[in-house]
Amino acid sequence: MKRRTFVRAIGAGSVGAGALVGTGSYSRIKSQRRVKIEVEDDEETAWSILLENENPDPEENRINEIEDINTNRWGWYMPYTLGDFAEAEFWAAAGNNNLDNGTLVGNVTIDVENDILLVTINMVNATLLEANLYVDRDTDRLRDTNAATGQLGFADTDDEFDDGTFSIPLSAIESEPEFGDDIVLALHGKVVSET
Repeated sequence: MKRRTFVRAIGAGSVGAGALVGTGSYSRIKSQRRVKIEVEDDEETAWSILLENENPDPEENRINEIEDINTNRWGWYMPYTLGDFAEAEFWAAAGNNNLDNGTLVGNVTIDVENDILLVTINMVNATLLEANLYVDRDTDRLRDTNAATGQLGFADTDDEFDDGTFSIPLSAIESEPEFGDDIVLALHGKVVSET
């Protein structure tokens, strides 16, 4: 009898050890892992270019051709007669004023209503992060600031900007232009493309 008790004890011990240690064979493993990846949006610089006969001409009104300005700048200024209706396009990443390198990210309209200059940006497949607008009788101040975007005069943080439109009373423009006068605009922005 003692022998049978010993064999039972050994058998029970090996079964218990097998349960504790395991046999080393698996039929299936299940594992869950979660990864969160955050990608920063790529901000791009954008400038508006006036449409002439429904087409932009990147060789006209180039900021880097203003006398005594940093030639590394790209972008355009827009001659405009107060009271006329004008259209422009908003281009991002068009370095060296080359539209083939850039992306059309918006359309711009320019008009005057009740002595208020209206510059409206309608974004296309992009989000506008920041907007700055230069308005004056000539490009002198644009040259003096080296077309530095934060010094263009009007910003999207001003009271004159709401929902994509700059609404600027003519009396708020430094050179105090009147209806029918020729002025110069330059519209800059920072955008993130949605494509």
